[in-house]
Amino acid sequence: MRIAISWLLISFAFLLISLACTQNSRVGRPVDGRNVIEHITQIVSFGPHQAGSEAQEKGAEYITGQLRKLELAVDFDSFEAATPEGRIQMKNIQAALPGKKDDVILVACHYDSKLFKDFEFVGANDGGSSCGVLLELARVLTLNNPTEY
Repeated sequence: MRIAISWLLISFAFLLISLACTQNSRVGRPVDGRNVIEHITQIVSFGPHQAGSEAQEKGAEYITGQLRKLELAVDFDSFEAATPEGRIQMKNIQAALPGKKDDVILVACHYDSKLFKDFEFVGANDGGSSCGVLLELARVLTLNNPTEY
């Protein structure tokens, strides 16, 4: 119950922040909190998505699909990591939005959730919310590339 209440409060906070970020940009494209919540909902719908799980792979496919819909170049950095559960194959998802300047803006998050054996932890805030915000940020940046000016 406590986790559910925390998730709702955190989600509400992200929604308010997203709605407040109506960017006074030259194109005037605001961050849409509904899109953020939709991305979180999709990622959480796969269930607990700890590293190496089938649910994490589904999350990666969702994220990759969303980035490709924005016509971003998507690449992967695969590696093996030592974890408390042993060595697990992992991959980073990278997307690039080219601009006219050499400036680089890097944003990052993780899309896996923690592994808990005593209860189901779907990672709504830990992994889900940051991915939701970054996917929406990717949409806004493709419409208003800050390196274009």
